[in-house]
Amino acid sequence: MDNLSDGNEITVQSFDLNDQLSNLRNSLEQLCNTSLADYSIWLQGSQQLSEDKSLVDHGIEGEGDVQVKLQINVNENGTRMINIIDVLKLNEDNDVEDFFLEQTDDDEIEEFFLDSEEASNVDKRVQWVEAKDFVSEKKHYNIPTNPHEWSINDVKHWLHWAIKTFDLKNINMDNWNVNGEYICRMTSNNFVEKVPEDINNDFWTHILVLQTCGQVMVRADQVSRLVDSKVMPKKKNLCCSTVNLWKFLLELLTDKAYRDIIRWVDDNGEFQMVKPDSVARLWGEKKQKNNMTYEKLSRALRYYSDGDLISKVPGKRFVYKFHFDIKEIVGYSPMQLNKLINDD
Repeated sequence: MDNLSDGNEITVQSFDLNDQLSNLRNSLEQLCNTSLADYSIWLQGSQQLSEDKSLVDHGIEGEGDVQVKLQINVNENGTRMINIIDVLKLNEDNDVEDFFLEQTDDDEIEEFFLDSEEASNVDKRVQWVEAKDFVSEKKHYNIPTNPHEWSINDVKHWLHWAIKTFDLKNINMDNWNVNGEYICRMTSNNFVEKVPEDINNDFWTHILVLQTCGQVMVRADQVSRLVDSKVMPKKKNLCCSTVNLWKFLLELLTDKAYRDIIRWVDDNGEFQMVKPDSVARLWGEKKQKNNMTYEKLSRALRYYSDGDLISKVPGKRFVYKFHFDIKEIVGYSPMQLNKLINDD
């Protein structure tokens, strides 16, 4: 962290959820090599936090180490702030596809939860997932999994992918004759010299996650807009190591064992939960949550409604619609699947 006064410095700091927030200040002072005694700790610039309490005490559930994304700045009122922007955590299986930036009040979607009062003060949750399309890039160009080992050419391949993925403009490739070790040590000052415009700080957040966890990740809503055959295995084998709700529903819709509780409605991706409580029970078993109900399931589904993945069909009871080409993913159209499922 090179400059505390410019208000643009964003960093990611490891921290235990149960530690007092005063320890976060101490860690930052060591990192900055300067005193932060006159800076108070805030949550997303809207709520000042008590430093003798932990993040858990402030309503963020969970345990163990997390990555706290924060910014040290001075707001328009002159308040010196250590501003916690997001809390990031790998799930218990260390599965990157269940890696979230915090903020949701739906207990059926994993990771951290703010209580209702705090949740009203923050934006809706943003989920970050593994960039499946970059996995293909890595295989094609033999790019090492560890970004510290990337060559200059590897970085160029990654950057070409990032330009398309994050819609980066006016990138001068001549400024990127660097290797992976440089990327993993890049500061925000280095970054702004090379990236003239970064919408919503998405690319910088991507790099921070890369530096912290060694994973190439993107926002989930980017994946939602680009769903294609790379997202899931084709045809019969739809089991995934990471269980997302929309994938789970698609699995049920391709298995004749569940044709009595969920079924396709038409060839445009609409499907109906014939027995919504049974679907919710199965989802609860999958997630090991015995108190799962359709009400909770439907709230979880509303998370997807802001993207282009799945949505509730207005005026139709228990009917939802996938907003991507089913045939591209499983090899069959919905009505073809319906026929296969119902043929004994």
